Amino acid sequence: MLREKSAGAIVFYIENKKPVYLFLKHRSGHLDIPKGNIEKGETPLHAAKREIFEETGLSDINFIEGFEEKINYYYKSEGELIYKEVVIFLAQTRIKEVKISPEHLGFEWLDYETAYNNIKFENSKKVFLRAHQFIVEKFVI
Repeated sequence: MLREKSAGAIVFYIENKKPVYLFLKHRSGHLDIPKGNIEKGETPLHAAKREIFEETGLSDINFIEGFEEKINYYYKSEGELIYKEVVIFLAQTRIKEVKISPEHLGFEWLDYETAYNNIKFENSKKVFLRAHQFIVEKFVI
């Protein structure tokens, strides 16, 4: 069985004392956070920062200390079963202007409830809920 390790981040900014979250629209139609494979020699944090920049053009980001989650799952690609681990960080930005990569169809800044309801996978919903709670506690919203 093949193994993959990816990293990404839940990117947000604060508007009117509430977090607004960045989601990218994939060709399959689902929304997801910026993330991608960890390259040889990279740490998960460095990979997340690189992926955010490559997929959104955002470089003015601040990773929030104390938040790091993992999602593990299996999927099939070309008939081969693959085990994937994704390390997810939390990153704040002040920039709303996003320049998406060609691999995505678009992007959306969403409030918590809309974002949560648009997340496709249950394990991703759990991590997103923990991230939102972390922000609310840390920023005393």
